[in-house]
Amino acid sequence: MQNLYKRFYYKPFMPSISLGHKLKLFSNYIQDLRFKEIYNLFSVYTLWWNHKLSATLLNKILPKFGIDLFPPFLEIEHTTVCGFKCKICEHTYWKEPSQNMNFEKFKHIYDQFGKLKWIGLTGIGSSYLNPDFHKIVAYCK
Repeated sequence: MQNLYKRFYYKPFMPSISLGHKLKLFSNYIQDLRFKEIYNLFSVYTLWWNHKLSATLLNKILPKFGIDLFPPFLEIEHTTVCGFKCKICEHTYWKEPSQNMNFEKFKHIYDQFGKLKWIGLTGIGSSYLNPDFHKIVAYCK
C-alpha cells in the first residue's frame, strides 16, 4: 500500500508567528488553564509548521512501531445524482453531469484506510439513487 501522506503531500500557506507571540499565547493558555491548547501548541502545530519533521515522523519513525495514523473518520460522496431541484441547493445550479461511483471504485478508496470508527455516505446527491448503495453499505458494515 502506498503511503498516502507522501502521495497527497502539499505545502499549504501557513503564516509564521513570531516567538514573542507564541510565548504570549502560551502564557495566556496557562493562565486560563487551557491544557488542550497547550498540547496543540507543542504537538500538532509543530508538525503543521515543520514539514520536514512531520514527514520524517509520519513516514519513517511511526511506521517502524506499527502506528497507523490514518483518520478514524471518513466521508465518501458516492453519488451526485438527485431528482429534486431545491432552490437552496447548489446541485440545482451545477453545470456538471450527475454521476454515481461504482462499487469497485468505492471499495478501492475504502480499502486504502485503516480501521474506521465512522463513515459518512451522504453528500450532494440522494444515496438511494446509486444502484450499488446496498452493496456499499453491506461492505462497510
